[in-house]
Amino acid sequence: MLAYRETGNEDDTLQALWEYCQEAPDDTLVTYIHDKGSFNFNPVNERARRMATKGAMECRNMMPSDCNICSAVFYTFPQYLCTANMWTARCSYVRRLYRPKDYAAKMQEMYDTTLNHSILRDSPDYGCLRPHDFAKKILGIGRYAYEQWPFSHPAVEPCQVLPYGQRHAPSNFPQDWKPNPQRAPVGNAQSAGITVGPYKTTFARLKGRLFEWEYVYNETPPEESWIWDFYAGYEEGTPAFQDVCREKIENFKRNHNASS
Repeated sequence: MLAYRETGNEDDTLQALWEYCQEAPDDTLVTYIHDKGSFNFNPVNERARRMATKGAMECRNMMPSDCNICSAVFYTFPQYLCTANMWTARCSYVRRLYRPKDYAAKMQEMYDTTLNHSILRDSPDYGCLRPHDFAKKILGIGRYAYEQWPFSHPAVEPCQVLPYGQRHAPSNFPQDWKPNPQRAPVGNAQSAGITVGPYKTTFARLKGRLFEWEYVYNETPPEESWIWDFYAGYEEGTPAFQDVCREKIENFKRNHNASS
C-alpha cells in the first residue's frame, strides 16, 4: 500500500504507476486493475470487472512481444480504450504517456482553446475538426480522460486476449473463456463501426486523431503503425459533414470580411 486517502480518483493510482515506470527497466510490466462497480454494484458491473481483471492478468503471462499494452478487449471508438479500463503495459511505453495528473486538464485545454473556442471553432483551420455536441464520454474529457489515457500515445500497439467474436454486451460478458492473445484492433475502421456510430465528424477520424496527438504529444504515429491502414478511406468526415463544414467556413469568412 502506497497511500490511503479519504477521497481519491483513478489519477492517484495511475500517477503512481507512471512514476514507477520512469525508473523501471523497459521490459517491466505494470498492471492496472480496480474495483469497478464498488459505487454501483450490479450483475453487469460484476461480470465486467471479472472479465476485465482476468484479461489484464492473462496479459501478464502471454502479451505478444510486438505489443506495448494489452487488455481483455481494445476498442477504437469513441476513444481508444479497453473494457473497464484494466490493462497490462510495458514501462517503455507507459513512460511516454502524458503525466496522468495533468492529462485531463490538457485534453480540456485542447477543446477550450481550439475546437470549442468561440472564434477558432468556426475558422478554416479548426471548423472541420470541431466535435460539436458530443458528450464528455465520447470526447474523453473529465473523468473519462483516465479511461483514454493508457492508449493515448500515437505509438500505442495494443493487444487483446478475449477471443475474437466474443465481444458480448456488458449484460452478457463471458465468464468462462480461454485467452487468445492477438494484435488489436481486429479489422479496420469500417468493421469497428465508424459508419454507424456518432463518428461522422472529422474529429473522430484520422485527421482528428492526428490533431489530438500533435496537440498533446507533439508526435504522430510512426510510419509502420497500424493506425494508417486502419483509417484508410476514413481520413475526413462524411461528405454530408464536410458540406456543412464548408458552409460554416464560408459564413465565417463572409462575416469576418464584413467586419474587417
